[in-house]
Formats: sequence, C-alpha cells, structure tokens
Amino acid sequence: MQTLENQEIIQVFGKPLTILPNELTSTDGLTDQFKAMLGSTEAEEVRGVVYCYLSEIPIKTKNGATNILYMGKTKGSIRGRYLRYAGKLSTGKNGEFYKRVIKHHGGIKMGFIGSDAPREDERACFARYRKLHSQMPPKSKRG
Repeated sequence: MQTLENQEIIQVFGKPLTILPNELTSTDGLTDQFKAMLGSTEAEEVRGVVYCYLSEIPIKTKNGATNILYMGKTKGSIRGRYLRYAGKLSTGKNGEFYKRVIKHHGGIKMGFIGSDAPREDERACFARYRKLHSQMPPKSKRG
C-alpha cells in the first residue's frame, strides 16, 4: 500500500499514513467511488485505526492550510465501519461537501494509522491538529 508523509501528517498523526487505493476523483458516480475505496481489500486488512479523508489541494485554515478534511477512529476495519454508508456519504450535505472538495481541491484519499487504542489516539490527533491549525478539520464536528 502507498504511504503519505508530509510535515502536517507527521505533526498530527506522529507517523506516515497508509493510503487506501481508489481515491475519489469525480463528482459523477460518487457512491461507486466510495464503494471502491471503502470496499477495497486494504480497507479490511487492519483493525483498530485512526483514519482521515485528505484533499489533494490544501484548504485554508486559521493558521495556514490543511489537506486533512475529517478524522475518525474505529476498533474494527474501515470497510466494516464505512462501506454500508457509501450512499449516505455521497448524497445530501455529505455529498455536497465532498463534491465541492473534488471540484475545488482535487481528489480525496483516505489514510490511516493502525492503533491499539483508537479512542485515545484519535483524541491525541485532534489535540495536535487543533494546536497546529487553531480549529477542527473542515468536516469534523468534534474531537
């Protein structure tokens, strides 16, 4: 699997992210693109993760810019957590958000780190993100 390592990723996650295949690249067929990404074999391989959605082109924040759109965690696999929601992620307000990002900030990838304590690690990632950007990620509502 591909990894992603840049200054922001290391500051927030503490190590490189593993990137799932099949990024979201078009505003058309978004449900099928989510199914391809979230239903991949790689999305099932690791249980216990802190994950994020990433834009190709950074989005402005109070203190610079970020590629991190959303952060979350699961004790299970990404596939088990999200595949069933592919339709909901690509319609309504969620769909509008992701389509806007694709249109103005390029494709969307999903990355993750393995974790034995996803809840604690997610909290730590949110704390580091807030320290870096003085706000939450654009799509995240809590942390």
